[in-house]
Amino acid sequence: MRPLKTALATLVALTLATHVAVPAALARDALLGHRASYAISLKSAGWGAGITGFNGKLVVEFSNACDGYTLNQRLVSQMTNDEGQVAMGDLWLTSWESVRGETFRFTLSQDFNGASIDKFSGTAFTATDGARPRIEYSEGKIASAALPADAIFPTAYLIEVLEAAKAGQTTLARKVFDGSGEGETYQAFAVIGRMKAPGTELPQVEGASVLSGLASWPVTFSYYKLGGVEDVPDYEASFRLFANGVSTDLVLDFGDYAVNGTLEQLDTLSDPPC
Repeated sequence: MRPLKTALATLVALTLATHVAVPAALARDALLGHRASYAISLKSAGWGAGITGFNGKLVVEFSNACDGYTLNQRLVSQMTNDEGQVAMGDLWLTSWESVRGETFRFTLSQDFNGASIDKFSGTAFTATDGARPRIEYSEGKIASAALPADAIFPTAYLIEVLEAAKAGQTTLARKVFDGSGEGETYQAFAVIGRMKAPGTELPQVEGASVLSGLASWPVTFSYYKLGGVEDVPDYEASFRLFANGVSTDLVLDFGDYAVNGTLEQLDTLSDPPC
């Protein structure tokens, strides 16, 4: 039974290839500081996945800071294989992204049955002031990695997707580095569905009233490893994206199995004075 590969950064913290950033004031107004809790359950599993049960809890906390965005994510899960064996997983991913998208700090830690199987941290830099774009690791298996010149970070991508959705666009492709894999940059491709009018099919959970006056869109993000030879994505994430960046109705698809994420509680976090 293999551990759940992280696709967490696609859930919330999803400028352009020429690095024309969305204005900072617009970004701060658009994205809600919040803590969202999701119940995770198995949606489907292929015969070769070796998984017959999957449940857990995902907590995503997004904060607007004066100089950037902070994202903390934790997934605690219990998986059952086709022999009835149960395994426990615990995954943390924390990051900070500068408001103009020049710098991205990240830390990932993943335990499986109480043993650490993955841990790394570092900082990624886009091309600014003549410096080359790069990823530098302070902990992990590698010391550094290249970053494509046109790569962006997840919150910048999320803002672009929201702007594209509001403009009626149906697709958006970017190279994205989200810190979920050592040295791995993805070609991300977003498909944006038809807008849902404000107040349509709101989740009946505590705190969801902040979504009542907002439009939303069904979206699917497909992530392909750069330099990969396969035509199928490494993973896909589908969800309902509200205009303030909150996500509901999650589906994470890893090819041989997929999991659902159902919103259980939504708490609004106050922005700091700037």
